[in-house]
Amino acid sequence: MRAVFLYRSGVYNIVEVPSRELFDGCSMRNITNRYQNGPTIIELIPPAGPRYYFCGVGKHCEEGQKLKIYVAPFAPSRTQNDDQAEDADDDGDVMSGGSPAPAAVPLLALAACLLLM
Repeated sequence: MRAVFLYRSGVYNIVEVPSRELFDGCSMRNITNRYQNGPTIIELIPPAGPRYYFCGVGKHCEEGQKLKIYVAPFAPSRTQNDDQAEDADDDGDVMSGGSPAPAAVPLLALAACLLLM
């Protein structure tokens, strides 16, 4: 699975921090990664657990431009029932693995969004 952050370089950035405390406080101390050239694609690979991202520009984080993602310990396996659910989806949407297709989620106002792929 991947997280895709769409944003304008120079106006926004993506900062990853290792703890909930740093995330909650929008702290730039002890950052794990900083991405400044949008769009940014991040592979969500093990280890399992929470990942914390926010915009480190100005007061964007304090204004709510932040995102917590939980990485599951393993990907669900496909079963025959999943294949049947994909074929029999009653609202016309294509489904994969028995779950809805990923959707865009606003992250940094209108300038950025996250797509889980």
